[in-house]
Amino acid sequence: MIHPTAFLVPACLLGLLPTPAGLESPIAFGQEIVPAPQVPTAETSDAAVQRADFAREYGILEGDEIDPIGGEILNRALQGKKLPASAWGELRIETMADVLEREKSFVQSTTNPRIRNGRQGEWQVPSRKIKSHPHGGVKCLINRWGDTSMGIGLGETMDVEDVWIASQGGMGIWAKAVRVVGYRAGEEVAATEWFTDIDHEPSLMTIGLRNVDRIVFEAKPGHDGAGFYAIDDLRFVKANGEAISLGFEEASWDQRLTESGFAGFTWETGTGSFDSPKPGIVPAPGEGDGSSRQSGSSPAGYGADDADATLSGSTTSSVLGGSGTAPTFLQEFVGPRLGDNGANLIPPDTCGAVGVNHFVALVNSNLSVYDKSGNRQQSVSLQSFFGSGGGTVGDPRVAYDFTHDRWCAIATNFGELCWFAYSLTGDPLGAWVKTSIDLVQGSDNGRWVDYPTLGVDSRGIFIEAYMVGSPARMTIFAIDKAPLLAASPALGTVTAFRGLNWDGAIQHATQYNDAGQSYMISTRTSNTFRLRRIDPPLTNPTLTTSQINGIPNYGSANDAPALGSTVNINTGGTRLMNACYAGSSIWAAHTVAAGGKSGARWYQIDPVALSVTQSGTLTDPSLWFYYPTIAADANGNAVMGFSGSDANTYPSAYYSGRLGTDAAGEMSTAVLYSAGQNSYTITDGAGRNRWGDYSQTSLDPVDGSFWTIQERTRNQANSWVTRIAQVEYGNVCGGITRYCSAVTNPTGVAAIIDTFGTSSVGANDLVLYASNLPLSTFGIFFYGQNQASAAVGDGTLCINNPFFRLAPVQASLFGDVSYALDLTAQSDPAGQIMIGETWNFSFWYRQVSPSGFNFSDALSVEFCD
Repeated sequence: MIHPTAFLVPACLLGLLPTPAGLESPIAFGQEIVPAPQVPTAETSDAAVQRADFAREYGILEGDEIDPIGGEILNRALQGKKLPASAWGELRIETMADVLEREKSFVQSTTNPRIRNGRQGEWQVPSRKIKSHPHGGVKCLINRWGDTSMGIGLGETMDVEDVWIASQGGMGIWAKAVRVVGYRAGEEVAATEWFTDIDHEPSLMTIGLRNVDRIVFEAKPGHDGAGFYAIDDLRFVKANGEAISLGFEEASWDQRLTESGFAGFTWETGTGSFDSPKPGIVPAPGEGDGSSRQSGSSPAGYGADDADATLSGSTTSSVLGGSGTAPTFLQEFVGPRLGDNGANLIPPDTCGAVGVNHFVALVNSNLSVYDKSGNRQQSVSLQSFFGSGGGTVGDPRVAYDFTHDRWCAIATNFGELCWFAYSLTGDPLGAWVKTSIDLVQGSDNGRWVDYPTLGVDSRGIFIEAYMVGSPARMTIFAIDKAPLLAASPALGTVTAFRGLNWDGAIQHATQYNDAGQSYMISTRTSNTFRLRRIDPPLTNPTLTTSQINGIPNYGSANDAPALGSTVNINTGGTRLMNACYAGSSIWAAHTVAAGGKSGARWYQIDPVALSVTQSGTLTDPSLWFYYPTIAADANGNAVMGFSGSDANTYPSAYYSGRLGTDAAGEMSTAVLYSAGQNSYTITDGAGRNRWGDYSQTSLDPVDGSFWTIQERTRNQANSWVTRIAQVEYGNVCGGITRYCSAVTNPTGVAAIIDTFGTSSVGANDLVLYASNLPLSTFGIFFYGQNQASAAVGDGTLCINNPFFRLAPVQASLFGDVSYALDLTAQSDPAGQIMIGETWNFSFWYRQVSPSGFNFSDALSVEFCD
């Protein structure tokens, strides 16, 4: 399908498009790449440069559909570039004992590198992620840290006419007034009146300073001695009469102009006076040694949160909005918190996932492992876990590998490196294989890695990252997982798909059942998404990008008020927070503007039809919701976790949910599962009161319950804690539980069985699915009511006699196969499946060696009406 917003490349225009250069030219699927001269330099906008760069990366063919937003090629399989072996560090296997040995020498920092720590301000073009208010384009200049005295040396005497000025950061921290003081030969010669019209809309401030060679912007502070503002289109007239209007479109995103010599001026370090700064970690009076569920002791100056006890049973839900069915609350307990080993950054970047026996949480910069009763079994700094050798380790992510019962964790050094770890078993307290990967290669040279996301499926591990530079770019890294599963683990092929449009975040759809390919999803416009698909084999993958139309319109919300917060809580923009693949759908969530506040928007998307199955926005008459994440199961049951606050509520942790049988577009009323305890105001260099930057909700591989980890405030001001909750829908309509472990086959992995549809006898829509099979092999789905675990052939037989065979099937060239189970047509009456019964399903298949056959693992399915 040709998208109405895309355009086709006719042959006559191919000469205007660049060709890939050097040895990294992609293969063009049987067609020659048409050579062409460079794109004319007249096009200098970020969009034009990005289109040209994308064309260089992949080549343009006659008939290609080109997305006008970002210049990406639609609906053509593109080949990426392999990272050289020199890109990754030493591959090593470490136990937790090795980590703890390093932890003995770890020194906990007493400062947070993301707050001011006594630094003076700098002139800076904010990053693309920071909401700012330029006048004549998309970029402006801010006084980092809200420094109230910021100078600019002009290099010669000139007249300074006027400037456009706007607010920056949260309202409570805006400069209350700004004036400009002029100097000549080191002496003050004149000053403007105080200018007070400072808000989201840029206003023209008349300056009118004559024959000055230096100017200083002075500001009246809004909070803690800081007063933030943004300037654009600063207008001068030189002595020779030349008029200059200085904008910042030629600067890079996130460029520090101080000491840069930009435009021939001297951009000075600030000299303003601040109030007493908040330390990076705020010590609190002793409050006891914490809940019995929290093992170990808190760092010096930190006691227990006054609500750190683990809760179980039911919670009380506020009457909010939504007619869906809420899940049953099971328990909640304290997760990592500010002051734990390594945890000294704001925001925490909350992330966690559930496995067979554990919950693993990663925050800035701590890794904690819990059993499923909430007992913390280990807590270490990420510096020690990854063996980073010191320095900052942040933007962490963790994912549970459903297919192989493993764990994957990543983080960055806020530079070129991605720290990488993959467990050797399902026990996160056991051994891990670890390395570092230099992601800044090829056309990403000169950039740095920010906001990576992580996904795992049966074939690969996927890292998607913002490669900071100008124009803004994103890159997907696809890692072949098979070598990591070998007896002697190795890092598989790493393929980079570079030059992708900046979409805020590209979220990998974590797969709870094998889709046969890998999906990534991101925002495109206010009513379209981008769907990216990576097709195997992961030794030579391809990337295909499509467009999803019909997304309900959305916009970015303002920052959220919170009880006691001088500056409103930053809600993070509209980038997608997470995605998962369950059944045959992609589910995703993000924060959107809703009724003058922020709401939690969620989607169920059909990746084949490229359409929205359903969506909804959870809102409340008073509360603002932000940083939502969602998980779903194959039956369409879904749970969403998020933070919330209002002027009378501290930032708190909530969840909501829906049954697959609920009305389309409906979530339940929000459930408050852990209330915030105190106020929170800690601003960054751009004046934002940071929260998030994300959260995580995940599906339990054992019992199908849902777990979410969310941030809230502690009982001392300006301090965060994460809280982990478990909820379930139970066997509302047939629980499906995985059991029994399969044995690795000649492909290097173990076969797994999954289901699509529901276990409703009336619906009769259950589809059996097996993957990780030898290509094109023959096999049989079979079922019975008695479980087993016996070595038979080359594998494990998970079902005892009597069992019943279904019709033979043949696996595809991708090593997967499906079978639609017709409950009305069982050939053997003894194998008839009835309402209320539980049956076990597995897959038998042929393999070459050593004895000729093997089995998948098994599922226990409870059937309902």
